[in-house]
Amino acid sequence: MISQVLNLICKEKFKQLNKEQRHQIRILLEAGKSKSEIAYLIGIHKWTIGRELTRNIGERGQKTSVYIPRLAQNKTMLRHKTKHKSVKFTGKITNLLKRTILKLAP
Repeated sequence: MISQVLNLICKEKFKQLNKEQRHQIRILLEAGKSKSEIAYLIGIHKWTIGRELTRNIGERGQKTSVYIPRLAQNKTMLRHKTKHKSVKFTGKITNLLKRTILKLAP
Protein backbone atom coordinates (compact mmCIF):
# COMPACT_ATOMS: atom_id res chain seq x y z
CA MET A 1 0.00 0.00 0.00
CA ILE A 2 2.75 2.46 0.96
CA SER A 3 4.68 1.68 -2.24
CA GLN A 4 1.56 2.46 -4.30
CA VAL A 5 1.16 5.81 -2.55
CA LEU A 6 4.87 6.52 -3.06
CA ASN A 7 4.57 5.69 -6.75
CA LEU A 8 1.70 8.16 -7.12
CA ILE A 9 3.58 10.87 -5.24
CA CYS A 10 6.84 10.29 -7.12
CA LYS A 11 5.32 10.36 -10.62
CA GLU A 12 5.56 14.12 -10.46
CA LYS A 13 8.38 15.80 -12.35
CA PHE A 14 11.73 15.38 -10.59
CA LYS A 15 12.82 18.34 -8.53
CA GLN A 16 16.02 18.99 -6.64
CA LEU A 17 15.94 18.78 -2.87
CA ASN A 18 15.80 22.19 -1.24
CA LYS A 19 17.23 23.41 2.08
CA GLU A 20 14.02 22.76 3.98
CA GLN A 21 13.82 19.17 2.76
CA ARG A 22 17.46 18.62 3.74
CA HIS A 23 16.73 19.89 7.26
CA GLN A 24 13.69 17.62 7.44
CA ILE A 25 15.89 14.67 6.45
CA ARG A 26 18.31 15.48 9.28
CA ILE A 27 15.53 15.75 11.88
CA LEU A 28 13.89 12.52 10.73
CA LEU A 29 17.24 10.68 10.71
CA GLU A 30 17.86 11.84 14.28
CA ALA A 31 14.37 10.60 15.18
CA GLY A 32 15.40 7.14 13.97
CA LYS A 33 13.21 7.04 10.86
CA SER A 34 14.15 4.75 7.95
CA LYS A 35 14.91 5.99 4.44
CA SER A 36 11.51 4.74 3.28
CA GLU A 37 9.68 6.53 6.09
CA ILE A 38 11.61 9.75 5.45
CA ALA A 39 10.83 9.56 1.73
CA TYR A 40 7.15 9.01 2.43
CA LEU A 41 6.94 11.90 4.91
CA ILE A 42 8.78 14.34 2.63
CA GLY A 43 7.03 13.15 -0.52
CA ILE A 44 10.04 11.95 -2.53
CA HIS A 45 11.30 8.54 -3.63
CA LYS A 46 13.36 6.49 -1.17
CA TRP A 47 16.16 6.25 -3.74
CA THR A 48 16.45 10.03 -3.62
CA ILE A 49 17.10 9.79 0.12
CA GLY A 50 19.69 7.08 -0.49
CA ARG A 51 21.52 9.16 -3.11
CA GLU A 52 21.36 12.25 -0.91
CA LEU A 53 22.92 10.42 2.03
CA THR A 54 25.55 8.68 -0.12
CA ARG A 55 26.65 11.93 -1.74
CA ASN A 56 26.49 14.24 1.24
CA ILE A 57 27.44 12.43 4.44
CA GLY A 58 30.70 13.65 5.95
CA GLU A 59 33.73 11.60 4.99
CA ARG A 60 36.44 12.84 7.35
CA GLY A 61 36.97 14.36 10.75
CA GLN A 62 34.30 14.93 13.36
CA LYS A 63 31.50 14.89 10.80
CA THR A 64 32.17 11.32 9.61
CA SER A 65 28.91 9.45 9.00
CA VAL A 66 26.81 12.49 9.98
CA TYR A 67 24.34 14.16 7.64
CA ILE A 68 24.55 17.95 7.93
CA PRO A 69 22.03 19.83 5.76
CA ARG A 70 24.15 22.98 5.40
CA LEU A 71 27.16 21.00 4.17
CA ALA A 72 24.92 18.91 1.91
CA GLN A 73 23.54 22.08 0.32
CA ASN A 74 27.07 23.47 -0.16
CA LYS A 75 28.30 20.24 -1.76
CA THR A 76 25.28 20.22 -4.07
CA MET A 77 25.86 23.83 -5.13
CA LEU A 78 29.53 23.05 -5.83
CA ARG A 79 28.58 20.02 -7.95
CA HIS A 80 26.16 22.17 -9.95
CA LYS A 81 28.78 24.85 -10.54
CA THR A 82 31.45 22.40 -11.69
CA LYS A 83 29.38 19.95 -13.74
CA HIS A 84 29.78 19.77 -17.48
CA LYS A 85 27.37 22.04 -19.26
CA SER A 86 26.36 21.47 -22.84
CA VAL A 87 27.35 24.24 -25.21
CA LYS A 88 24.92 25.14 -27.95
CA PHE A 89 25.97 26.80 -31.15
CA THR A 90 23.86 29.84 -31.81
CA GLY A 91 23.49 31.32 -35.26
CA LYS A 92 25.93 34.06 -34.29
CA ILE A 93 28.65 31.59 -33.26
CA THR A 94 28.06 29.44 -36.35
CA ASN A 95 28.47 32.46 -38.64
CA LEU A 96 31.62 33.53 -36.83
CA LEU A 97 33.11 30.06 -37.26
CA LYS A 98 32.23 29.97 -40.95
CA ARG A 99 33.91 33.34 -41.52
CA THR A 100 36.98 32.26 -39.58
CA ILE A 101 37.25 28.98 -41.50
CA LEU A 102 36.88 30.80 -44.83
CA LYS A 103 39.70 33.19 -43.87
CA LEU A 104 41.98 30.30 -42.98
CA ALA A 105 41.17 28.20 -46.05
CA PRO A 106 43.77 28.35 -48.88
